[in-house]
Amino acid sequence: MTHGLSASAQLLILLGGALAVLAGWLRWVRPKIRNTRRDTVAIRDAILGRDAIVDTITQQELAPALPGIGQRMAHQEAQMQTMTEAVTQLAQTHQQMAEVRAEVKSLAGRVEKLEAGTVERIVTRAESAAAFRAIEAAHNSHPDEVDES
Repeated sequence: MTHGLSASAQLLILLGGALAVLAGWLRWVRPKIRNTRRDTVAIRDAILGRDAIVDTITQQELAPALPGIGQRMAHQEAQMQTMTEAVTQLAQTHQQMAEVRAEVKSLAGRVEKLEAGTVERIVTRAESAAAFRAIEAAHNSHPDEVDES
């Protein structure tokens, strides 16, 4: 089944093809497999979680433990519950502040009316005292006449 090529030419073609396949493997296929494996590990770690990554020689923690998605979702739900309670308390506080403002406004109006009434009473007292003094002065300026009958 030779096509007119010598054995050495066939060997060179075979070696060239093998080198091309090897180069293709190293250049395109192997990086794709590594990326897929890396992504698969990352997905698994995100879903299931993983332990902390620790250097075996120095025993230093290189990356913290990553909890699974179930634990993270439970934590988020707890945080959301806390936030909901805080917002509810803020709304209640806002309502109470509005009620206090309305009461202060009402009291301020009542105080203004009381002040106006007090001022009016003081002025009326002063006018009454002045009128009483005027009447007294008029009475003292004309002594009573005695009837001689």
